[in-house]
Amino acid sequence: MGYYRRHSGAAIALADQCFVSGVNFLIVVLLARGLSLESFGVFMVAQLLLTLCTTLQNAAIAQPHNILGAQRTGIEFARLTFVLGVLQLGLGAIAAALAAAIGAVLLLHHSTEYAAIAFALSLTLIPWTAQEYLRRIFYTRGDARGAAGNDFVTYSLQLLGIVLVLYQVGGISATPVSAVAALGSASLVGAVFGLYRLRRALRGSFAALPERHSYQAFKKTCAESWRLSRWLVAQQGVAWLGSSAHGWLLASILGPAAFGLYRAAYQIVNLLNPLRQAAMNFLPSRAARTFAEHGWTGLRRWHRDTVFRLGLPFVVCAIAIVLCAEPLARIFYGRELALPNAQWMVALGVVGYTLNFLRTPLDYTVLAGGGAQDLLVRSIWLALFVLTAGTALIGGIGIYGALISEIAAALLALLLTLRVYWTRNSPAESDESPSTRLAIAQSPQS
Repeated sequence: MGYYRRHSGAAIALADQCFVSGVNFLIVVLLARGLSLESFGVFMVAQLLLTLCTTLQNAAIAQPHNILGAQRTGIEFARLTFVLGVLQLGLGAIAAALAAAIGAVLLLHHSTEYAAIAFALSLTLIPWTAQEYLRRIFYTRGDARGAAGNDFVTYSLQLLGIVLVLYQVGGISATPVSAVAALGSASLVGAVFGLYRLRRALRGSFAALPERHSYQAFKKTCAESWRLSRWLVAQQGVAWLGSSAHGWLLASILGPAAFGLYRAAYQIVNLLNPLRQAAMNFLPSRAARTFAEHGWTGLRRWHRDTVFRLGLPFVVCAIAIVLCAEPLARIFYGRELALPNAQWMVALGVVGYTLNFLRTPLDYTVLAGGGAQDLLVRSIWLALFVLTAGTALIGGIGIYGALISEIAAALLALLLTLRVYWTRNSPAESDESPSTRLAIAQSPQS
């Protein structure tokens, strides 16, 4: 019984992420089959922008809540949740206004298709990021069932919306704009559902918060979170530029159709996504707790055990996907979309993806030890590498250049992160008091 209680949260988190990744996977496959290659590429560009907003929100809001909230209960947890929730709405509103302004500029320059996508994004961004924040809150509270329930509602409706768009039910046109609108509508329902559940769970704590009426109390909690999130925002933003630059470069150099082909091939690699996303949901708070309680000695042990437990099954799954790449491509896309040399494209994508996955526990180990600033420096180097070497490779050999550049960038990221780990994991830092460890976990300036 004790074993079940200890591991049920991880099992539910994995099942939840399998469902979320499965729905996302189906959505991309359905759109690749149902839209023209160019329209599919336009939709994937819009999805890149949604990913950027999720990445920045994760750094500014979700990860600080995940790390700081893991050490709090009761009214202290409610205080952090309320303040970051208000900031979340503010950031979502700014992003939506920026997307609307970009849409207006595009409309003036007679780029109506991209202007329509920008306007659709402006309406989608607030509910999209709000739902993501709420699901992270449930995970920080240790309520994996609550997060899974919220995701089930949201992503089931997303899949239903995309099916309605592709079958043009009720006169809906099958366009990238309609697809983005379907995602936004489902996220709005999921955000309302998640907020209702959260208010029921924390109703008494929310009512007693001074932050609801006192600007000084609100400002104090914001400052505490900002000490951690300022480095994470910069690091995650630059990291997104490095990881997504291949897509932008392909779309700008070779056109949306080439980017659509690249994303269709990479969608087979994304069969591995549930394992990585489940790790990203579950590991940050575990690493923070381990460091606060046991220091570097415990964190070293946690990192070693986590890499072994997660890495072995991941590598086995990765090999299976490479071996089955050609049949999978035929199953997913049929005759609607031909993938030339699918096995080679998938194999190259899997190598880069696996290297990034094996680095994930190391990232959270460094972050728990106060290394957010070091990860920012790493991300800058990676972005510079992709924008120089990646551009040259894509210009020279096209889609294969992007895949090779991803492998090189993943290797560089692993080496740079190991260097930070070895530097911080020094004997002098292994014998700190619990209060010092807690301060380090909360302040990346250490």
